[in-house]
Amino acid sequence: MIILVIGGSASGKSEYAESRMMAWENRVYFATMLPYGRESERTILRHRMLRMGKGFQTIECGAGVTQIEIDPEQAILLEDLPNLVANELYAKENGLTEDWSDDLDNPDLWIDESVLEMQTVEMAEEFPPEERIESDLKHLMQAKHLVVVTGDIFADGIDYDVETEKYRKLLARTNQWIARYADEVYEVIHGIPVRRK
Repeated sequence: MIILVIGGSASGKSEYAESRMMAWENRVYFATMLPYGRESERTILRHRMLRMGKGFQTIECGAGVTQIEIDPEQAILLEDLPNLVANELYAKENGLTEDWSDDLDNPDLWIDESVLEMQTVEMAEEFPPEERIESDLKHLMQAKHLVVVTGDIFADGIDYDVETEKYRKLLARTNQWIARYADEVYEVIHGIPVRRK
């Protein structure tokens, strides 16, 4: 089963996605946010606290998802698609991925060290970002269940610079792509999930 959960910032989309995951065994949390500053560090910490004690195996992986082995019996939560898209779009510039967690004592946290920075940079040179993102998602679809969290960043009506628009268009195409494959699509508005598919 594939579930897509979309919502604005602080809409409750992550909490809803995690609640859906609790129905399944063998839960794996793919965390894609990289700590680029205080705000992202706070978000990472909040998400760690949200999933603490819920039995998630956590894989912190900003890009290069295809290099991580997927068990077909897993239930995977991808948190979140906007970060994965940005990381893959700028993988070469950012030299992803690296082990950026210092919380190794947390039993709910597992850091994947098999994804080497060099492999991700080589992939960034070989394949365009859209192909890498599609490959990442198809790879995750090998799991028994996949819940993908994505952001609604399209409603503000603002014209952005060329680079930001490139990112927004890529995320929009990626959202449409995964929505076509999804069995269920939910939009979370102020903590209330509304089924769209």
